[in-house]
Amino acid sequence: MEIESTLITFHTGRGGRFNNSGFRSYCDQDQEIDYYTDDLFVNYENQFKILKEYKKYDNILSALHEAIECDFSSNHEKILIRLGLTAESFGKKVYQDSSGNPVGLDCDNDGTGSINIDNDYNTTTVVRLSECDEADFRMILDSTNWKSGRVEGYCKKQLAEMGVYDYEDGIED
Repeated sequence: MEIESTLITFHTGRGGRFNNSGFRSYCDQDQEIDYYTDDLFVNYENQFKILKEYKKYDNILSALHEAIECDFSSNHEKILIRLGLTAESFGKKVYQDSSGNPVGLDCDNDGTGSINIDNDYNTTTVVRLSECDEADFRMILDSTNWKSGRVEGYCKKQLAEMGVYDYEDGIED
């Protein structure tokens, strides 16, 4: 694996001198974004809106729940057709919090992405090392969290190329 494609995790939450929101810190490397989804739920993006329309009809609602649980197998096509729905009507699978709010992450992802719980205090982001900027490289180097020697070397080299770090001596300008 090329070092540039290494997955890097950042967390935005409380921190800094005054414990303010929006404090970004380096967390980890080599973990895909799905690693951080244990507290989330998988639903379809339009699922709650559609189910809300049929909440008065217990038999239809239970049939729709069964169709969702079975990922819309062919056994459930008749009920969907009768209601003027298709599996596509429900949209793509997304992660949601316990209240059913979307967190900005599709279930079908490439290992990168963001889980935004509340916009200020709890956001986890996974990016490739090649997508990092000067502030990210400094954050990785300054962190006491584990990072491989290859990642540390890459960060130092990138900062040296930017002219803000003497790579040979390991001294910042």
